[in-house]
Amino acid sequence: MTVKYCATCHSIEQAVSLRQGQEEWSGTLEKMAGMGAKIPDESYDVILTYLAKHFGPDAPAPIRINTASAVDLESLMLLKRSESAAIIKYRTDNGKFKTMDDLKKVPAWT
Repeated sequence: MTVKYCATCHSIEQAVSLRQGQEEWSGTLEKMAGMGAKIPDESYDVILTYLAKHFGPDAPAPIRINTASAVDLESLMLLKRSESAAIIKYRTDNGKFKTMDDLKKVPAWT
């Protein structure tokens, strides 16, 4: 739902890079609505709660699975060295991950 309403004007990565608390996210949503974003009233609280929980000031930064180093995969995702190596090998051999289902194809997890 958040992507549906936020990504029509800019990338979702740009939107969630702000790392704000609930009050700040509320202000951002109001600003976006004032600029023409069509956020239905019944979706506003759901989006606000989601953004504050997952992209608040204390939330861990998202990891870019297609560019992350082995060290980042190990430390940020708490993976074993063999698992991070398998992810890097798989994306090198097969290209970027496009969906979460692509990660299920990595041999270390099957």
